[in-house]
Amino acid sequence: MSPTIHALRVLSRARWQITVNRWWRVSLARKVGSVIMLVFGLFGLAFTLFLGFFITKGLSSVRLTDGLAQTGIDQPALLVALPSALMLGILLLATLSSIGGAISALFFSNDLEFLLTAPIPVRSVFIAKLIESLVGQYLLMLALAVMPLIGYGLALDYGLAYFLVLPLIVLATPLMPTALGAFLAVLILRVVPPRRAREILGVLGSLMGLGFYFGSQLLTGSSGAQRLGGNAAWVANLDQPYLPNAWAGRALRGVGVGDWRGLGYALIYIVAAGLIFYGGTLVTERMYHSGWLAVAGSGETRRKRKSAAPAQTRRQLGGWRGQAQTIVSKDLRVLPRDLRNLIQFIWPLAFAAFWLWRIISDSDTGIAGRDPLTVLASGVGVAFFICSTLSARLAQTGISREGRAYWLLQVAPIHARAIVWGKAALAWLPFPIVGLLMMSLTVVLGGLNPLLGLLGWLAVAVVGAGMTTIQTSFGAAFPVLDWEQPEKMISFRAGCLGSLLGWSYAFISAALIALASLPLTLPLLSPSTSRSPVVWLVAGVGLLGALLVTGLALTLPVRIGAERLERLEG
Repeated sequence: MSPTIHALRVLSRARWQITVNRWWRVSLARKVGSVIMLVFGLFGLAFTLFLGFFITKGLSSVRLTDGLAQTGIDQPALLVALPSALMLGILLLATLSSIGGAISALFFSNDLEFLLTAPIPVRSVFIAKLIESLVGQYLLMLALAVMPLIGYGLALDYGLAYFLVLPLIVLATPLMPTALGAFLAVLILRVVPPRRAREILGVLGSLMGLGFYFGSQLLTGSSGAQRLGGNAAWVANLDQPYLPNAWAGRALRGVGVGDWRGLGYALIYIVAAGLIFYGGTLVTERMYHSGWLAVAGSGETRRKRKSAAPAQTRRQLGGWRGQAQTIVSKDLRVLPRDLRNLIQFIWPLAFAAFWLWRIISDSDTGIAGRDPLTVLASGVGVAFFICSTLSARLAQTGISREGRAYWLLQVAPIHARAIVWGKAALAWLPFPIVGLLMMSLTVVLGGLNPLLGLLGWLAVAVVGAGMTTIQTSFGAAFPVLDWEQPEKMISFRAGCLGSLLGWSYAFISAALIALASLPLTLPLLSPSTSRSPVVWLVAGVGLLGALLVTGLALTLPVRIGAERLERLEG
């Protein structure tokens, strides 16, 4: 056995043993959470299987075939091209994700310094890290391709050969994007500073996703039948014999119907994937060691800052209010330095822009000319959705963003409640700022009464304050300070409890605020009813209930989070 293969086997066994040991050493709560997540994952896999089955059954039904024929859609060609279109989407998505995965696995793993200085062939380390990155690709394939394709085969009554060739296609598919991603990762780190590489890739990935989304919306801005026909023709054109995704699609389709030419396409696809993986590994491995040395030697230059005098620091911090303001000011300076923190704002803001574009350009779905209650409900709903999306990650990762540097806050003269309040205040900022912008545009474009617009903005800001405080407090109660990747900053308990309780509060408080606003909203429907004493009584009860629920949301969770932080400090 060659030294490379022997070292690769040793590394694989060591990685498996580390994973098993880590599982047994975690707390019982995390084990239970992992089991629950596994169960939800299995339900998700079952959902994608049935989704593929029912979509295929629907497209192959006689009634739908007759209806599609009237719109000029080639239904048989569309049905045949579905596997090729799905494989193309998987290949593109896997290629984009493999670049970031390769950068993390090949250059930023904690054990790289030990492995590359140990008496182990560099090629073994390189291949072992590629195999680790393949795990995520196969999980992606399982959820987005394997289960829908199984449903596709079951719906069309394909034979046993289809289900035997499908695993071979699945095993070969991630090899090409993984090799390409590793090669591009090495090239990128020769040009881009290592600290910024993953951040820039994340921003580019989000921008590409926005481009695809808005491009599809602009290209399909016609009537329903024309839009459906254009999409069907586009999907059918993806089944071209010179595209690798078509090789996989034609292989599955061929063996499914008993056309054994599909085995030829399967052989071509598998051999091409293996050759690309082998060739890419050889080329990239030669550049890997020197590239890693460059990354390891690129230490960050620390600028020396003149520290403030202790007396001046104490005067600046003051009480809880001053301490919370200090936390907000610190985070406002730190957040823009990491592009990964800015990625989370791209999609909500893009959704807001798209919503405004639909209001202006689409006379059918726009809010202009609608009744005031519809305009108010639409504006408040969209504004709250956008603000909550912008705020959620800021709230749940408020403490976790500090990472291992949290000890700086531990030794600072800042109370734990002030830390939670400061993190919550920062996460709440999108509600008054973006909410004001969205409701102002709703008033201008929808012709809404400014008083109702102000009421909607106040509702968004008040409900957002309570929801943000709940999510921030549970993020502080269950922080993740030893995270290696930004995606793992939210613990299961913080994400589950914060989201569940936060949205429960949001629905309850929104209902109470709606009751409190009845004297203003009922005249829009029935002017005589609004003068009834019962309406004012219900409005008063709603107002008191909203104040009580919001007061509890602003105080009780903060106390829980601060107590947990104090235990962490101890």
